[in-house]
Amino acid sequence: MRQSPQRPALFPHACLPIQLVLNYSVVLYRPSNAKKMSQLDPQTTRNNSYRRELIAKLGTPKGRIFAGVSLALIVTLVTLVVVVSTGRNPSDKPNARPAANTADQLTRQPRFKGIIVGSTKQVRSGDSLGDQWILTAYSPNEGTTTTRTFTAGIYNAAFSWSEVSTEPPDGIIARQLFSADYTKMAVHDSKSDGSSNIGYIDEAGVFTNLTPQTSDYSGASEQTAAIFNPATGRIWFDAPTKLGSVDPDKGVGSSQTEPFATAGQETGAGQHIISSFYFSPAGDKPLYKETGEYSAYSPDGKNRVDYCGDSIWAGCTGGFKINGDKLIPFPTGDKSCYLRRFISNTEFLCLGSNDTQLYKISITGGTAVALLPASERKVSDAVANPSGKQVAFIAKAGNVKTLYVINSSGGQPQKVADIGQGDFHSPALLSWEQ
Repeated sequence: MRQSPQRPALFPHACLPIQLVLNYSVVLYRPSNAKKMSQLDPQTTRNNSYRRELIAKLGTPKGRIFAGVSLALIVTLVTLVVVVSTGRNPSDKPNARPAANTADQLTRQPRFKGIIVGSTKQVRSGDSLGDQWILTAYSPNEGTTTTRTFTAGIYNAAFSWSEVSTEPPDGIIARQLFSADYTKMAVHDSKSDGSSNIGYIDEAGVFTNLTPQTSDYSGASEQTAAIFNPATGRIWFDAPTKLGSVDPDKGVGSSQTEPFATAGQETGAGQHIISSFYFSPAGDKPLYKETGEYSAYSPDGKNRVDYCGDSIWAGCTGGFKINGDKLIPFPTGDKSCYLRRFISNTEFLCLGSNDTQLYKISITGGTAVALLPASERKVSDAVANPSGKQVAFIAKAGNVKTLYVINSSGGQPQKVADIGQGDFHSPALLSWEQ
């Protein structure tokens, strides 16, 4: 039978080392095979002197090293090709997943990011009514919303919206009812014997008791007004004589007394709303809420602004006291401007006396910048994003409250969503997370 002529191999000398290494790599393990291979029929090896020379060299120590290095390079090259083409390590199983702790899988939640709006409503739990907190994260750039719900039920939060006036803004205190990742809500559990325990609930409504009472005579204690310290993550609470705190991660046994008197003991019973102490970003000491008294703190905790309205608590009137010293007057033409939050480490917001205009003011002084176009809409709260380039605020027209976003330099507000109706204190802005 006539055989078809063989086509000359492409790049014969370039491919030959690879072919030889693959065919004769066994020499690495059985050197005696090299002698046999060198005695192959010349016709079988196509009478290629270059090939015979390489085969002969494979039987020498240097030849075996050459073959081993070449084989390693070939394996490495093949591996790289597989990784680039498939995007995974060839040793991985197709459906393999990294091992994970089962408990971590059950508790892990996606990051809660966006403009966090909080509101409450009463729900029935058994024979009694309790508060349900609904937190909604709006992502204006992505157009998405995420909701987390905490049903306090028989457990008590530090306050309800109706218990807190607009100074300081509801959202600042409400933010500290929740852990940094918004997975826990601080509450206290009141018992029939008058005692109460501090703990937290999760979205499932499961209560974790962090300060269980002992069975002895001295075990009963009244602990209320639980909030998270934003700097340490500990839950602080009010007690009959001293404030206390407990670590929610360490649990039972981590409770300790703090060197601060309770709100009622500070200047006499009834002088404070006990359930409304809160913290500056530094978390170094609790701030007791007074009617008309409110201080705003920069994100880095280095600057403080005191509101100086008609109240005598701040020791000043007619403007804002910067770091306890410099006085900046209210915006021109406004008899008052209610202090809101910092939008950067050197600029803060205030809400005009008619509740229709937000002003941006620098702690160094200068002219206040009006952010909003003229409107009859009533603004209740505002919070900046972490970069300070945008400001979210709630405005009310008629009985409908709407969430807007505006550049911190001013301009036309962009509507994000209608978020509620009715009571002025619900909903409120808790934070802007990114």
